[in-house]
Amino acid sequence: MGALLLGGIAWTQVRLGGTRPAYAYPGYLLVAGAGLLSVLAIRVKRRLPNWAVFLCTTLFFGYLLVRGFFSPLRFLATSNLLLILVALITYTLSAVFLTEVRTRLLLIGGFLLLEVGHLWVGLTQYISGNNWLPFDYVRPDYGSRASGFYVCPNHLAGFLETLALLLLAIALFGRGKAWLRIIFLYFACAGFVGIMITGSRGGYLSSGIGLVVLCIYGAYHLIRVGHFRFHQLFLGAGVGGVALLLGFTFVTHSDLLTKRFGSIIEPGDVRPRLWQAGIHAFALDPVVGTGAGTYLIYGRKFRDPSVQTDPVYAHNDYVQLLAEYGIVAGVLFICFLAAHFLAAWNFVHWTLRWLWQNEKILSSSLALVVGAAVGILALTVHSIFDFNLQIPGNTLFVAFLFGILANPGVPWESQGREPPTWIWRAMPVVLGLISINLILRHWRGESEAEAARLAFLKHSYVVTIYHTRRAEEYGNEDPDTFYYLAESRRMLANTLTGVDRRDFLIAAVEAFNQGLTYFPMDERSLVKGGLAYAELGDFSNADRLFARVFDWDPNLGQIYAFYGAFLELEGRNDEAAKAYRRANDLSASEIATAGLQQILETVKTAPTRAGVN
Repeated sequence: MGALLLGGIAWTQVRLGGTRPAYAYPGYLLVAGAGLLSVLAIRVKRRLPNWAVFLCTTLFFGYLLVRGFFSPLRFLATSNLLLILVALITYTLSAVFLTEVRTRLLLIGGFLLLEVGHLWVGLTQYISGNNWLPFDYVRPDYGSRASGFYVCPNHLAGFLETLALLLLAIALFGRGKAWLRIIFLYFACAGFVGIMITGSRGGYLSSGIGLVVLCIYGAYHLIRVGHFRFHQLFLGAGVGGVALLLGFTFVTHSDLLTKRFGSIIEPGDVRPRLWQAGIHAFALDPVVGTGAGTYLIYGRKFRDPSVQTDPVYAHNDYVQLLAEYGIVAGVLFICFLAAHFLAAWNFVHWTLRWLWQNEKILSSSLALVVGAAVGILALTVHSIFDFNLQIPGNTLFVAFLFGILANPGVPWESQGREPPTWIWRAMPVVLGLISINLILRHWRGESEAEAARLAFLKHSYVVTIYHTRRAEEYGNEDPDTFYYLAESRRMLANTLTGVDRRDFLIAAVEAFNQGLTYFPMDERSLVKGGLAYAELGDFSNADRLFARVFDWDPNLGQIYAFYGAFLELEGRNDEAAKAYRRANDLSASEIATAGLQQILETVKTAPTRAGVN
């Protein structure tokens, strides 16, 4: 059971963090399988989380599932629903079944191997600066910033900060042989080095806050167990000072890291403008939100003109939660977080008293709870600036940590009344069955859709058409699939003439319209569909689609560039020139520049031609 859970989380992280459904599904299936295996341990007596934790968890996750099920766009909701289900399975296994200290330490040992893999890939990226990723994956241009197996360096920082703080707490406060604690300390330090080479400013800030909190707790811990000595304080300060000096030296020898550390607070950062779009989306339906995944829609609709990249995420997990799920989700999340931190604090308070009474200093169960709490605290800070909880690989790991907070795994006096045993123990089995059903229904279609996407990126349009048709046969309703099909047909039409060209354009229009039935506000299909209509000479339908796209995304320069191309094709050169200028005002565009230049040359040559006639 533990091996399947670890394997599922590891697979999800290694495969681009699980950001593509086809890559996430095998990992999800392993986690769901672990949930089914829990039925074999259903008769084993264990301590369970208390009623407050159970109630807050059930209400929070239950609401997310119900709201996701009734969200307006199925293809966006399905991804969110599966992630929530698998995260809840992970949480339940961690909180109810994998509760022994030894078991948890073995699982953390597995995460150490995952850290080694991330750091190996990350160091390669940092040293070479060539955006390399294993398995021939494509990474955007982040220069020398390390991202490990992930696409974005910020997400690697999110994983490493939680793991490093957990490891550091185990090394400082856990029981065990000295060599084992040294290993944990070594990997904690390696994790912080990994955070440094990610260049993640949110990672720097959240890790720093986590370390400060852990130091404060360390002093409190020694005071409470009656072993505080000033020479220990000076020794700890000395070790910390040396670590800071080494870190400072490392940073100053790297132009990248010096620049990233120097711009932690950047006045021109795009994030506040993304948050503003999320707030506008929240205002549309403050109580229950606009639906799972819908920030993608309203981030475009309410984008600031200075934001010319696609605002898929709000870069703030809390703003995105409120926008998509409303105040109800915000209140339930606060209750969920408070219940777990309160349960952790009560356990820490009781354990410290027990250690003092028994003249002991260290406790592995205490170290696990403290490390998990500080790691989660760091990530809650990081989530103000990034979207780590939208990344399946990180979400599943955090769910594992929340399980540790919910149930330390050892008996203690103040644990409180437990909820009915059968509910907790039936949960991973039921959720596992639901998850496996959803995964198997969508897996083959998503695999073909991913193959189509990769072929499209390589401009292999015939191969793209083949895989999109296969995906459609398997019931795939992702509008991206129909976009790849339609645009491939349109691009092939441009290589043909006569009737063949017209037939391909008609087929392209049909595919664009089919995709728009699943995602009516998809700007790519609206724009390229409008161009396909224009190339067929159907300018009224082209105008209709462009009017729709401007309604849903009025401030994207690239749309104005394509609109100018359509107007020029229709012969409305004055309007086309205005569209091209607007495109370049928003963001410099090669299409707009070339189109505007062509119109100006036409205007210059027009009088000459008139004179010749």
